[in-house]
Amino acid sequence: MSRRQRLSWVLVAMLSALCAQLSDWPWSMIAAVTAVIVLLSYCFVEFVRPMVRHRRLKRPCRVHFVVREHDKVPTNYLIQDEDRHWLNDLVVPANSEIDIEVGYSPKLTFYEESIIFGCRGSDPNKPVPIKRFVNFIKRGRREWDPDTDDMDKVYLSDHYHWETGKWRNVGTHWVFGFRMQTFAPGTYDVSLSFVTNERQGVADRNLRIIVEEPSKTTMRCHAKGHIRCFVRPAVPRLTAERATGA
Repeated sequence: MSRRQRLSWVLVAMLSALCAQLSDWPWSMIAAVTAVIVLLSYCFVEFVRPMVRHRRLKRPCRVHFVVREHDKVPTNYLIQDEDRHWLNDLVVPANSEIDIEVGYSPKLTFYEESIIFGCRGSDPNKPVPIKRFVNFIKRGRREWDPDTDDMDKVYLSDHYHWETGKWRNVGTHWVFGFRMQTFAPGTYDVSLSFVTNERQGVADRNLRIIVEEPSKTTMRCHAKGHIRCFVRPAVPRLTAERATGA
């Protein structure tokens, strides 16, 4: 029998004894009602609330790709404007090194031990992360390489894992970036996991990296207030030699 179970049985026995001693009306009824309220409160705190929290930690964050304003972080494979956009699908060019950013907002407070990011499956053509960066840092370190940093590593599955050791709170928005190497065209599902001190959770939605050559698919923006908002891939400019057929 667990400690919580023993405590609950002791509490029930104590409240039952109290009800038996208070036999005069209305105190007997008041004692019985109080006993039920205390018992239900105890069960909620000790059993129901932890179960609900454990279930919510299965998908602890809202996630999306981030496309920043053109005057803050220029991107050569997307057409940017003066707004920040959130995407579920990110269209990128094939056989290229590109920078992407992923944002997430916690749905509950939790202690984040580490994050694991990569594309699902064993397809050798799937995009792979090379190194990690944070664009919003103005002064201080903003790039990490798994070849030189002990807190970062890349698994045989090409999933990037780094330790954070931070509390994440509701109402905050965190963004991390990756230098990615893309290969052949295709649609690749993203795997994003949050390892907490209680359990491992995953993203609340399916993100996809769509590799195209040339890039042409329009991406829908899901940022709050962005109604009928779309992001378009940038069309590569022809060099003078290619334009003239040289």
